[in-house]
Amino acid sequence: MGVRTAPLPVIRFQDVFRDHGNPERTYVLGRVMLYAAHEVKTALTVIDLILDAVRRQAASGHAPDPSDVEIAQAALRRAGALLEEILAYGSGRTLRRARLDLAEVVRSVADMLRVVARGNAETGHPVQIVERSAGPGPVIQGDRALLEASLVNLSFNSLQALGTRGGTVWLEVTCDAGVAEVRIRDTGPGLGDLAPEEVFRPYRSSREGGTGLGLSIARAGIEAHGGTLTLRNVAEGGAEAVLRLPLSGADRNP
Repeated sequence: MGVRTAPLPVIRFQDVFRDHGNPERTYVLGRVMLYAAHEVKTALTVIDLILDAVRRQAASGHAPDPSDVEIAQAALRRAGALLEEILAYGSGRTLRRARLDLAEVVRSVADMLRVVARGNAETGHPVQIVERSAGPGPVIQGDRALLEASLVNLSFNSLQALGTRGGTVWLEVTCDAGVAEVRIRDTGPGLGDLAPEEVFRPYRSSREGGTGLGLSIARAGIEAHGGTLTLRNVAEGGAEAVLRLPLSGADRNP
């Protein structure tokens, strides 16, 4: 007879972080963990796609594109920064904020999106990423990692809405009356019958395998900066996300 061993207990994350004396803290920690997992998964998806492109380049005798490597490194840094901020939240430290050129942040997100979009081009359904900004970018006071996470989630949502048929994603930065605005629009199927507010509900996803967390995480990140995020159908087809963020004090219009 073999030695009988007791079955290993099933350990759930909820049990690990449960604070029986403070159910509200248990709930918050659970949400923080979901946020961390979602954002790290997004960064790993980008890195995986870039490594696949590098592998194909090497197989065809070409050197890797240096810009691809830089984008992969940026994705890793963003994931690391987000994890640092989650640790900061747990220890009560203040999150890092600084003056940010919003157009430059959007440009870095667009570069990352172009790498991800290459997979569609190889299937014969190319996706065009168009980034627009007029003059120097508006300056805001914000947490770069958190803001980038919101923009990446919204941009990836637009890209995924195109499916395998291809199309265009636009990212546009403007500024008016003390407010910076970012518009992210796609030529996908739009919101369908969903009400604009319904799409922000956690765990609601029309995409197979989707977590339904991306849009709710994006809105939380924008609201943490004192901004707003709305989503609407576009008359010509597709959907558009509109982010409005207050400018840094010294850059407000009189």
